[in-house]
Amino acid sequence: MSDQEEKVINIQERTENKTREMMGEIEGLFDKYVTEWKELKNYSFLYNLGIKPAHARKIKVWAQSHVLTWKDAISSEDEQVKEAYSCYTKSQLNKCVSWWASIVDDCDRLVTDGKVLNKQNRLRKKLRTPTKSKKIKPIL
Repeated sequence: MSDQEEKVINIQERTENKTREMMGEIEGLFDKYVTEWKELKNYSFLYNLGIKPAHARKIKVWAQSHVLTWKDAISSEDEQVKEAYSCYTKSQLNKCVSWWASIVDDCDRLVTDGKVLNKQNRLRKKLRTPTKSKKIKPIL
């Protein structure tokens, strides 16, 4: 492959890149939550990001790992883990677990809603009647 040729990005790579961007946005939302400790509407945020079911499935797995990480921070006996999360109270750690769990639930909801919307769109297409094109007769 020469330097002048550009690598063609396939749909899987595009989806993965977009999913990573969305994960970054979600981490930004979490940072905002941790600094203000103010409940936000995560579902509407995710919906407005334009998360599709394909993205939501991957984001769900990623968010589940965060749930496990925060749960581990609560119950861990490891001194290094305790020190790393010592800036949080036990109730704040529980709030973080709940926040990430809500992201997992919202991803499930986005997948379900995406399937419903997709089915509705297919039904709409079936119900559309084709328009008859009018033939224009030439004037002689």
